[in-house]
Amino acid sequence: MNTLFRLAVMEDLPALLKLEEQCFTTDRLSSRSFQWIISRAHGQLLVAQCDGQLLGYAVVLFHRGRPMARLYSIAIAARARGNGLGKQLLDRVEGIALERDCAYVRLEVRTDNPAAIALYERNGYRRFALIHDYYQDHADALRLEKRILQHCEAREIQAP
Repeated sequence: MNTLFRLAVMEDLPALLKLEEQCFTTDRLSSRSFQWIISRAHGQLLVAQCDGQLLGYAVVLFHRGRPMARLYSIAIAARARGNGLGKQLLDRVEGIALERDCAYVRLEVRTDNPAAIALYERNGYRRFALIHDYYQDHADALRLEKRILQHCEAREIQAP
């Protein structure tokens, strides 16, 4: 599978909404939310496509003045699951965060989503909080974090 990764544009909106409906039953991003993320958010909306078809997306948001990125949402089309696309999007999100000098990536994930939890934990994310009644349907969320900037101590030691 020859996947292209790029920033989303407004023309992606219909495909993003279709993917959102396919992947989530509650807490869906709206057309207005996607438009805001694409055009004005302090973050990026990365899409993955193959043969002109949108297969997944990841939204990463940044906190002004803090070395923290937040993986706000990630979605993979049913037909593209199990092929490593989630890991590829996660790796790219971490790369984008590193380019902005973020030391950490944080996220929330439903406690009843074992596949997503496994993806994050396989890739170095660690649980640090449980949030009750987090989602629209009252489901709980796990909060996970990964330190992505490993070399900051090394830079301090090498400084003259």
